[in-house]
Amino acid sequence: FRTGLALLGVYRIPSRARNAAARGKIEAYHRLLEAWFVKELQHQEVVDFEHLEELLQATIELLYQNHYHSGIKARPVEKLNNQLSKRQANMPDLLNSFWVQKRLKTHPKSGEVNIAGVLFRVSKTYAGQRLLFRYDPADPKRVILNGKNQKAIPLIPALDSAPPAPKPKVEKRGTGALQRLLDRWRGRELPQAQAGFGLPEVFEHLSKILRRRVPNTESEAILIQDFYRNKGPFAQAAFSGALRQALKALGPGRPLGVLLDYVAKLSQTPKPKKEETL
Repeated sequence: FRTGLALLGVYRIPSRARNAAARGKIEAYHRLLEAWFVKELQHQEVVDFEHLEELLQATIELLYQNHYHSGIKARPVEKLNNQLSKRQANMPDLLNSFWVQKRLKTHPKSGEVNIAGVLFRVSKTYAGQRLLFRYDPADPKRVILNGKNQKAIPLIPALDSAPPAPKPKVEKRGTGALQRLLDRWRGRELPQAQAGFGLPEVFEHLSKILRRRVPNTESEAILIQDFYRNKGPFAQAAFSGALRQALKALGPGRPLGVLLDYVAKLSQTPKPKKEETL
């Protein structure tokens, strides 16, 4: 962390807790992130860590960066205006600066050393010595030994097999409100419907929850179609959970329109509180 900051020319300012003047707007930023991202993440389908990172970047770019900042009297994206720092770093050096360093002792006979759960073998000239190793936290199989005269020696796993064929890059997508932001960030709008869960399945779920035929009249069919057009599409588990929560809160015998209005409120994206406005 310190190496990466030094490479970028960034320095840290120690400050006491709740010292807003020294900390800038970081606490307000965290509150906004809590309201816009963390809470909504509970209802978002996440494929993997890479997909989660993309959702976060899209949320920051489209919501936080375009939100009016009362301190600077502008939106952050307007204030930054694509400005670049005078201190530039190339991507390989930046990534290498965040590698983990460990000083470990190699096996006295075989020269093997275990790094982040992966077994490596070094030259016998280094066997039984305590040496400095560096590895990529994102890929523990990328290890470098700091040898004599600070020479960087890349290591190969002792039991490594043939590298697997590269998988074709597939765009990560999952149903949810955050995915809508990510699609906008990518420059397009795509449907969020879960496969096999459309309007007929909405009718079926309503029938099961209400324990009667839905739609029972033409007006009910129009009401549900308008609800699905304005608020849908939905993920199956999220829609069923919202229906049960609405029925539990409102009680049995409520009109269908009242039930759907309550479900619509549950699906709304939380807005930041007034004191959280930057």
